Parts: sequence; structure tokens; C-alpha cells
Amino acid sequence: MKKLIKYNDLIEYALTYISSVCENIDGMKSSVPDDVKNGYTRVLANNGKHSITMVVSDGTVAQVASSTVRSELTSFLSTYGVYSKAGTLINAKGVLNFFNYLASFISGHVFTVVNNVSGNKCCIYKSGAVTVSGVAKLSEEINSDPERHEVIFTTTHNEYNLASLAEALKNVTSVKSVNTLINYACSSSSSSSSSSCSCSSSSSCCSSSSSYIVYMMI
Repeated sequence: MKKLIKYNDLIEYALTYISSVCENIDGMKSSVPDDVKNGYTRVLANNGKHSITMVVSDGTVAQVASSTVRSELTSFLSTYGVYSKAGTLINAKGVLNFFNYLASFISGHVFTVVNNVSGNKCCIYKSGAVTVSGVAKLSEEINSDPERHEVIFTTTHNEYNLASLAEALKNVTSVKSVNTLINYACSSSSSSSSSSCSCSSSSSCCSSSSSYIVYMMI
């Protein structure tokens, strides 16, 4: 059984993939930990005189509509002339180029968000203006022979190759630690006097790891 692939097939594949790994699209999944959400508060210790409280002050984890994801992806692909070819057949180099575009898009929009205090984490989609990695592009010269121009795999091979390319996408997500405030308070009292003190510290960081799909000339 042969399967012909069009650009639109890969666009839909990309949207399905992003929705499957991100936990904040069209609602917040139950798997998202409370302590990565803005405003979360937890008392870490309290003995009556001293208390330590953790407060998350970070709005990174927020719900995003799937329509927003589609709009931002198609807009991004349009800058490379891909979306205008949605209904046309794609050649082998086009497939590799597409996954490099997708890796670049994911590097700026898909984050693993971590609470450094608890270690809890989730994967989210971040909408809006972001910085994405550059894209290296292979020439997609069209061959006059349709059998050579079209991407034709058996169903088994086709599924295997797409799965392998999708697996490589896991290496391009960015990691962000939510901004967490640690508040320390103490108090003492006696019949003649009372006193109190408090202090707080915060921690947040963001790192990214960009990895492009390695390919050979076809």
C-alpha cells in the first residue's frame, strides 16, 4: 500500500503532535502540577515561631486555545512559503525541511516548566512573540518524474520515518523554572515585648536546548 504525502498532512501531523505533548491546550490537563501555576502557595515549615512559605509568582503556565496554536504555526510556516503549498505533494527533501521548520517553531513555543523546589514539571505551549532557532534548508528541486518527486513509502515505512522524526523533536524543547518566592518569617513574644522578622528570596531561570534533525543529501 502506497501513501502520498501533502504538505497539509504534515501540518496536521504537527498540530496533533504539539497538542499531544502540551498539557495546556484547550484547557489545563489534570497532570499539570498545582505548584507550577501562578499564585500557588504552600507552607513548607511552621513551628509556631518560624515559618517558611513557597509562593509561585509566574504566569508562564496558562491555557492556550488550539486555534491559537494553529494560527501561530501556519503564520510561521508561511514565512518559509510552506503554508501556501498545503495542498501539493511533498518531496523527500521537503519532508526534512518541514521537520526542521517544526523543530525551530517548537524551540520557541514548547517548554518544560519546572518547580525547582518540588521538582514537579509539565510541558506547555507558550503563545505570543518568541525567539526561535534558525532554520537550515535543503534545496527542494522538483524532479519531472512524479515517482521521484512524490514521497512514496509503504505504510509501514512511512509511519516509521515520521515517528523517528517526531522523536527527534523531543530534543528541541526549552526548559524554564517557574519564579518561586521563598518567604521566611519569625516571631517571638513575651509578657513585656514582641518582635517579628521576615525575608524572602526568589529563583527562576530559563534555558533552551536546540537540536536540529541531522540529515543527509537525498
